[in-house]
Order: sequence, then structure tokens, then C-alpha cells
Amino acid sequence: MNSTSLITVAWGNKYKIVIPRWWHYIERIRIKPDEIIIAHHPDDDTGVRELVEQHKDYNIKLVECYERNYAKMANTAIGAVTSEWFIPIGFDDFLYPNALDFQKVVRPDVDIVLASRDVTRDNIFVETRPENFTKFHRMLQPTANWASLSKGFEDHRVFHNSPIRKSLWERLGGYPDYIIADWAFFLIALQNNVKVQHWCAVTILQYCNSKTLSQSEEAYNEIHELRKSMGLE
Repeated sequence: MNSTSLITVAWGNKYKIVIPRWWHYIERIRIKPDEIIIAHHPDDDTGVRELVEQHKDYNIKLVECYERNYAKMANTAIGAVTSEWFIPIGFDDFLYPNALDFQKVVRPDVDIVLASRDVTRDNIFVETRPENFTKFHRMLQPTANWASLSKGFEDHRVFHNSPIRKSLWERLGGYPDYIIADWAFFLIALQNNVKVQHWCAVTILQYCNSKTLSQSEEAYNEIHELRKSMGLE
């Protein structure tokens, strides 16, 4: 069977209150990840050290990164991956039990396995009792579609929770230094004609907020410029 790591990043203390709810979902994944790698800023009270102490039955590894920058932190975490595959997630992503089921169906020549997502706009930054961990207003998003990358900007349907083979990350030089690093990575992957499998199962509930940096005008302008350089606009 294929091996898979979950990778995430942590800086500041904003997501500390969310970690117990996030972990509730991790524990319910049907296929246990081989490792969970968290890149964190060691000067910040992120709550990840406590997470490691509380869950020693999981292979959780902390790696330090002094850059409060998603792409650099994600690359630090992925660099420590020892599994064949990794899935990038945030502490505002709540994984469904089927998140690693792709391992049962993935073809050996594939570099990326497309997964779909639900989203929520509920306020996750409040203390929540365990009996309410699964209470969300959920909005199903369009099914993942690799061809959407070469269509219009608004047609984008390739989501960050799609499993990626580590050897592809190495081949492409890691995540580029963009605010929406995963979108930029997928565009570069498109240029390189990587092999993609449309699994498209909904594997995650993602918190979305229009005020986050990843949904800012600056972030979208970066992607627009990259698409222009590739002849997609």
C-alpha cells in the first residue's frame, strides 16, 4: 500500500483554539497517516507542542521554520516527509474519514490525485465543546477538474487537499513563493504535463473567509500574472 503524510504549518496563536476540533477529525480517518509533519515558528505559542505531547500514539513530527510565510513553511514540512505521498492541510481544514482512501485506487504512474471539498463560513475561532465538533454549515463545491486550470481564472477547480507524490514536489522544485502557493504549484505542474488521476472524492471541510490573505487582491494578482506568463490569459 502507498504511504502518506499529512503536512501543515503553524505560526502565531490564532489557530490554537481550533486544534482540538481539528484533531477530532484526524482521529476518525479510516487509513491512519504514516506521519503528521508540522512546520512551526518556534517563538510562537501555536499549541503544536502540546498536541505532540497529548497524542504520542501518532507519529507527529515538528520541524522549525523562522519564516512566517506559507510556501516556505510548507516546503520545510514537505522536505521532512518520508512517505511516498503527502496531503497539505491547514488547521482550518477538517478531514473526512475517507481522506486517505485514494491509496486503494491510485495508479502507479500518477503524480497528483484530485480530491474535492466542502467549505464552511462558520466562525471556527471560538471554543467549542466536543459534542459540537461536527456541527457545521457545509457548502459543497464543484467537483475537482484538472482541465479547469487552463480555462478562465474563475473556473479554478483544483483543490489544495489533493494528494501529491513527493517525487513530483522534488522534480518541480517545491512550492513557489506565492501567497496561494498550491494554486501556483498546480499551474506549474500543468505546464510540466504531470500525470493526474481524477478521484474527486470530497475529503475535507475547509474554512473559507474572504478576509484571509489567500483571498486578497494581492494573492489573486500573483496568480493572474503567473497565468499570463503561461499564456492562459
